[in-house]
Amino acid sequence: MSKYLNFSDQKMRWSAFALAALAAFGVGRVYGWSSNGHQTVGAIADALIAGHRAAKQVASILGTAQGKQLTLSDVAVWADCVRNVHPESGFTYDPGKFKEPACAIFEDDAGKAAMIDYAKRNNSNCEYDGKNMDCHKAFHFADIPMQHSAYKATFLGANDHDVVHAINATLAVLQEQPAPAPFDIASKKEALMLLVHFVGDLHQPLHVAAMYLDQNGKIVDPESGVFDPKSDTHGGNSIGPASDNLHHRWDETKYVLTAGAAPSNLMKSAKAVPVQNVDITDAPTVWASDTVVIARTKAFPGVKTGPFSDSSHSWPLTADPKGRSKTQATQVAKGGARLAALLEALWPDEN
Repeated sequence: MSKYLNFSDQKMRWSAFALAALAAFGVGRVYGWSSNGHQTVGAIADALIAGHRAAKQVASILGTAQGKQLTLSDVAVWADCVRNVHPESGFTYDPGKFKEPACAIFEDDAGKAAMIDYAKRNNSNCEYDGKNMDCHKAFHFADIPMQHSAYKATFLGANDHDVVHAINATLAVLQEQPAPAPFDIASKKEALMLLVHFVGDLHQPLHVAAMYLDQNGKIVDPESGVFDPKSDTHGGNSIGPASDNLHHRWDETKYVLTAGAAPSNLMKSAKAVPVQNVDITDAPTVWASDTVVIARTKAFPGVKTGPFSDSSHSWPLTADPKGRSKTQATQVAKGGARLAALLEALWPDEN
């Protein structure tokens, strides 16, 4: 019999120990893609569905904010803006020194109330950072070990509230079905805003796959033997200094949207992405598996670290090969194309 824990015990240990360690280290998940990366995913999808029935449905569902018709690009950042709701201070909305200009369209009274309401409903329905608070922040990622070449719900680092399950929950609501537990999604608008963001997250390699390291900085297989929670790098957040860790480097994009439009080179790439005959039921899993492969072949090779530091609660990042920007561009283009394909599968053109 394998020394490794069965899935139920494994999941328990991952929640109780690895997340507790994350909280103890003071490490928090950072945003998947920068705001302009997420907005670029939305802008690509806006362009690809223009003139189709899906575009009309999107406009009808999203409606307006502060007198402006909302687009997919506008709402792509909403799920990150919600991070500015603080349950520990009575569910107040306060971006503090990290104020994000892209969130401004949601920061009138009605917009703040909507974000606070969502945060309250998705606060203690799962465990995040070792405690039952801010559950919705756990919806943005999975931590599939890099030794795999696919995503499966039974792997370490997957759970019933990871990014794949979150996308499936939004699709259920958009098909007029209830969101499965633990998700609490109040409306199609909320579901659509979340879907745009989570599809973006699904294409950020370090939001789906993860390196696990021993105390000397050597890669380990966390599913071989008994899982050691100290090997969890928290999606690369614990590799490198807090201000420039491996995860943060992958989040950062520098795309420039002109009048809300995505750069022409990304649009060209997006139009070349094969998205015919998308099956809504399994697309998120298939695309997550693709991202695991991208992480394994593009994001992690050549990354080098040193011994774990107790003082910084992290491994030093001693080498991070070039080529990241090319992979980021490919993934953002894929995200936009696949988001558009999902929306057109939800609302196909009428014959």
